[in-house]
Amino acid sequence: MLSVGRFAKMAKVSARTIRYYESIGLLPSPSRGENNYRCYNHQLLERMTRIRDLQSLGFGLEEIKTIISFSSF
Repeated sequence: MLSVGRFAKMAKVSARTIRYYESIGLLPSPSRGENNYRCYNHQLLERMTRIRDLQSLGFGLEEIKTIISFSSF
């Protein structure tokens, strides 16, 4: 499990971006540890990488949300 900071670093985005993507439903809410901190898994990292790749191709967030909904991520 990854903390939000480590997850953000590995995903090459800010923690703020991750929380925003969660708020709009692009990323599902992660599980929480005993300390109530967000805990991310590697499957969510793959999803975040896919989101970044789609953004680099020029897709907007709403389009990405639709595309991601058809994937297993």
